[in-house]
Parts: sequence; C-alpha cells; structure tokens
Amino acid sequence: GTSKFDKFKRSLDIHMVECSPALQKIQHSTLKCVDEEVPGSGSKQTLSMLSGATVSWHAALEQVPLG
Repeated sequence: GTSKFDKFKRSLDIHMVECSPALQKIQHSTLKCVDEEVPGSGSKQTLSMLSGATVSWHAALEQVPLG
C-alpha cells in the first residue's frame, strides 16, 4: 500500500551542512539522490529517492535559508 506520509515526505526540503566535497558525495549516494532539471527554469535540483524530498548542501550553517 501507499504510506500515509508520502505527501509529507515529498514536501520536505532537506538542508545538509557539510564542508567536505568527499563527504557530500558519500551523503548524496547514501540518500540515493538524483540531480534533475527543474521544468521551465533551466536550473537543477537534487532529490532523494528515499523520500522524494529535495536535498541541498551548504558549506556553513549560515548558508542555510531561514524557515
């Protein structure tokens, strides 16, 4: 069956703070992330195939958006 939390999981925006590019790659792989084009914008986003949530990496906590 489908999880009652699917809509909630897809609504999440995950922000990872990691300054090491090597560890970012490991996290990207562990979270089963894929990079895909955002339709109509020409930009890319990273999605975790575990949850469907968007994932962003930041080198410092100050770079994480408020909210």
